[in-house]
Amino acid sequence: MPISKEQIARYLEGRCTQEEQRQITDYLYAHPEALEQVLDEQGWGEEMVLPEEQSDRMLSAIRKKTYGHNRRRILWSGIGAAAAAVTGLLVLSWHSNRQQPSPLAHTQITVQQPVYTTVQVYNGADSTIKLPDGSRITMKPAAVIRYDTAYAQYHRDLYLEGEAVFDVAKKASLPFTVHSGDVTTTALGTVFMVSAQEHAHCIKVRLMSGKVVVKTDGSSGTYLKPGQELAWEQGNRDVAVYAYAPVTKPAAPPVKLPEPTVQISNSHIEFIKCPVADVFSVLYQQYGIQINASSEDLKGCFFSGTLTGQQEADDIIHTIATLNQLTLTKDNTGYHISK
Repeated sequence: MPISKEQIARYLEGRCTQEEQRQITDYLYAHPEALEQVLDEQGWGEEMVLPEEQSDRMLSAIRKKTYGHNRRRILWSGIGAAAAAVTGLLVLSWHSNRQQPSPLAHTQITVQQPVYTTVQVYNGADSTIKLPDGSRITMKPAAVIRYDTAYAQYHRDLYLEGEAVFDVAKKASLPFTVHSGDVTTTALGTVFMVSAQEHAHCIKVRLMSGKVVVKTDGSSGTYLKPGQELAWEQGNRDVAVYAYAPVTKPAAPPVKLPEPTVQISNSHIEFIKCPVADVFSVLYQQYGIQINASSEDLKGCFFSGTLTGQQEADDIIHTIATLNQLTLTKDNTGYHISK
């Protein structure tokens, strides 16, 4: 699993959990260049002056360990020493002010900054988007989602402002994590809601199905079960978990649908919830347009609209085919429609 520079920095500062320490330690042993790069950027491995007696002992130990190794490997030992407090590594590094190796030329490494995609809801209704991994997000008005180009390739981390419901595509190798302020919510495949309004002082996570773990700043994580909601107060940093009451909307009164009708006048033809087969029959009677289709393919297809001439009739035929996902072709005998 790729490790970011920010994670390595926290690792060196001792701000990781035991599980993160294990993962990052394994990663750095396999990719020492990643740690060297972070240390170069942050100025680790600077020279320090020690008492002469202690320096002599350390220098003797280093010569036994590092004879024949280049300076970059000595720097790696220094890196390990810096991290020993959190990883338990037993390593040693020392730079003598009496015998300095000739400096090596540093290769300039250009790190490509990630490019973020930002999705924001401007209208007053919920909007649903589909992410590259197949997950779906129903965003509430004014919600903002942000993720980078590595999403779904190396990680599934994204950032939320506002409120959204997440329907997560299952992908065990890449946990799905939503960052909202100091609260992170991680799931493998589930449906949950996060509410992190910009001016609110409380972040809420509601689990509809599956399983999630919610981590607040400095906590080891709280697991939620379906039907539970977690609330985190930013002021006192308290966490509360409780069962939420599903919102029940009053049943909407039944809507009386208009009866299917066709109104024909001298200037236009109006269709109201007409079966498509009836629409095609009227087009043939009024304009002589031949449309060939089986009744089975047209079953359950309806059309409402108004047309004023043959040109619009041709447009309506194309519209009906598109809306009902039908295949439309035309030859010298007329139109042919099929599924």
